[in-house]
Amino acid sequence: MIVRSMEKTLELVEPHVPPALVSPRDWRAFGRCAPALLDAASVLTLECHLGATAARVDLLACILAEGREVLASRLPRSRREDPVAPGGAPPAEGADPLRGPPGRLLAAWTTPGTLLFEQVPLLWFEFDQPAARRGPVEPSVLLCLDPRPLTNLEAPEAERDFSPSGRLRLVEAALSVLLDGPVPVATLAALLRCFTLLPDGGHAVHLSVMSARQPVTLKLNVSLPRDRLVGYLLGVGWPGKPGEVEELLGALRVDDERVTIDVTIGDSVAPRLGIELFDLATRRLDPGRSATLERLSSLGLCTPSQRDALTAWPGSSRERCREGEWPSRVRRWIDLKIVLGPDRALLAKAYLGVLRCFSLA
Repeated sequence: MIVRSMEKTLELVEPHVPPALVSPRDWRAFGRCAPALLDAASVLTLECHLGATAARVDLLACILAEGREVLASRLPRSRREDPVAPGGAPPAEGADPLRGPPGRLLAAWTTPGTLLFEQVPLLWFEFDQPAARRGPVEPSVLLCLDPRPLTNLEAPEAERDFSPSGRLRLVEAALSVLLDGPVPVATLAALLRCFTLLPDGGHAVHLSVMSARQPVTLKLNVSLPRDRLVGYLLGVGWPGKPGEVEELLGALRVDDERVTIDVTIGDSVAPRLGIELFDLATRRLDPGRSATLERLSSLGLCTPSQRDALTAWPGSSRERCREGEWPSRVRRWIDLKIVLGPDRALLAKAYLGVLRCFSLA
């Protein structure tokens, strides 16, 4: 795998970043987000909260299995072998952001023979509000549960258990290194129920373990046929009103055959519900993207300036960082998500995706 410097990637992307979504202060803060980790990333995403009072920007980085070698070469061995502060205390402010839970997970994921090494094709790391913190920022982790990328790995087919119980074992392996104590039995039962009740054509995409937040939050992201959504929500015990979800999708004129949601898991499924608005296969070419953004604006979920900035973000450009360096192709796209809160309040989020690769033309 070729290393693409995070510093260079940010330098190439900066001219395209809209101030209506990302302030200069937010942008400068990204440089404090564990460069050793981000240098191994294949995709960067800026998560922007939308709306008149929104002022939050998070940074997400995706590391593919091919990036583990790069990551291991950038992390001192002692850091991976002893990632926890004495007595299990959380890292002090200004300490290495990859100590604690992220360091423990990386150690397991980069070690051949572990369940995480064999069955997790990629990890996402999320840095919450870097601009609001001093010093390095500890990330939370998004664990990929989708089996499809595993076709690119060399793990024996017999070791790939995609059954509900197999998914739960994988989640338990991750949580055992990310959490300081045992996972409550009720939480494991709620997760197993969510895996078991997935309909034909449905699959778990990833589990977000927001270990940098207190209390730690678990969010399960699943994709399923649109016509099975209401039944699934009722089956897993979501306490909201599924009819309201259908009304919301209708108001936004979401007519995809599939839908991707995320549910918050505690001792049971919580009221909060996230709904993605773009299908993965079409998000970069969505002909209805402008219309969707216009509807968000008309519903008061984003401002006109945010709408215009999001409309202008997608694209592709050929960039040369410095004289004599090989040109790069920088691709940009957006994803959108609506969050239905416990009080039925709506929040829109935009995800500004960035992929940098070397360009021949």
